[in-house]
Amino acid sequence: MASANVQGYVLPPILDSTSDPPPLFDGTTRLYISYSCPFVQRVWITRNYKGLEDKIKLVPINLQNRPAWYKEKVYPPNKVPSLEHDGKVIGESLDLIKYVDSNFEGPSLFPNDPTKKKFGEELLLYVDTFTGAIYNSFKSDPVKEAATIIENPIPASDTQFDYLENSLKKFDDGPFFLGQLSLVDIAYIPFIERFQAFLADVWKYDIAAGRPKLAAWLEEFNKSDAYKITKTDPKELVEFYKKRFLVQNRCRTDQEKIMAAELVGGPLLSSSLHMLFEKMASPEVVNYMIGKKSSGLNVLLIKLKIKLSSVTAVLNDALQLKMEAESRTGCLNKLYNLQTLKLAGCFHLKKLPKDFHRLINLRYLDIVERSLEDMPTQMGKLKSLQKSSTLKAKFRDKNLEVLKLEWVDDYEIDYTEP
Repeated sequence: MASANVQGYVLPPILDSTSDPPPLFDGTTRLYISYSCPFVQRVWITRNYKGLEDKIKLVPINLQNRPAWYKEKVYPPNKVPSLEHDGKVIGESLDLIKYVDSNFEGPSLFPNDPTKKKFGEELLLYVDTFTGAIYNSFKSDPVKEAATIIENPIPASDTQFDYLENSLKKFDDGPFFLGQLSLVDIAYIPFIERFQAFLADVWKYDIAAGRPKLAAWLEEFNKSDAYKITKTDPKELVEFYKKRFLVQNRCRTDQEKIMAAELVGGPLLSSSLHMLFEKMASPEVVNYMIGKKSSGLNVLLIKLKIKLSSVTAVLNDALQLKMEAESRTGCLNKLYNLQTLKLAGCFHLKKLPKDFHRLINLRYLDIVERSLEDMPTQMGKLKSLQKSSTLKAKFRDKNLEVLKLEWVDDYEIDYTEP
């Protein structure tokens, strides 16, 4: 929720589905908002900078439990922000900040100077590109980017924030994009506020480091009560973005992750890629390549290993979900050829499928420190398991007694339920 720490300022209460509507279209100008919405924040900041607190009344809406009257009687698109003014209701944040600046008293927030005006329009057109690039760096498509479920957003962020830094150098008569504060700054600040908090918390990335103009821009904004009253608690922002992007990326649906695995060849491809890499890294191949005076061999091998690790991570993630699904159905026929299985990061897995012993081609298994409710019978039938497998595990039987299992060299152990 937005801050209420500016002295003497009290935020109006939030209206939900149980709330009665205000006296609509009675001549009062109302700005319908959500306290945590960056698009709303643009219009709210504009209102405050123009000194219109008494002219434009805030009406906060609970977006998770919206009053029916808002869509039916106020704004059919059922979004915020919207402005009720002169018997009509208009929306869209960039249109609204221009509307408020042009139709209400107070200092103008867009310059008349032709050069600044032209540059300002360019920056307003670019803002969606800027925000879109940053948002896209926070997420990835499980199919199109199967090998990189969690992208590192820093390269894309560097490019975009460098663009802002260079734009802030255009005019030297003030710390803002057009020298003095304008609608351009107001269009960008709600999103930069969010990106700054999220990138700093999750990736320890300081958007202002090495960018003195951007640092001064942020500092100047944070001196203003007109802006500060609209800010959302950074902790709330970070938690929201973590749920929106990190949880979404790490905890996709079973179907999506299985699709990702299938895209790159399924479980069989994982072991095949390992075999391929081992062959390419063998002394025979390396010596042959050196004999051919191939340049950059070590670099090539390192890049291949990194890419292989990324692909393997996705495969393991998909396989963990597949195991969870199969533990409910008891059918492992589609994983018959599986050779490598890592369950060390599968925190929600409570039991292995009852026919786990059918994975007769399984060679490497990692179940270290997994807390399982029970183990399937006939595990001793997994004759192909290698001694290098990490197979020390602890788990619980149905009586919740902690048991310990260490795989022995001849793999003859057979766990049965008591």
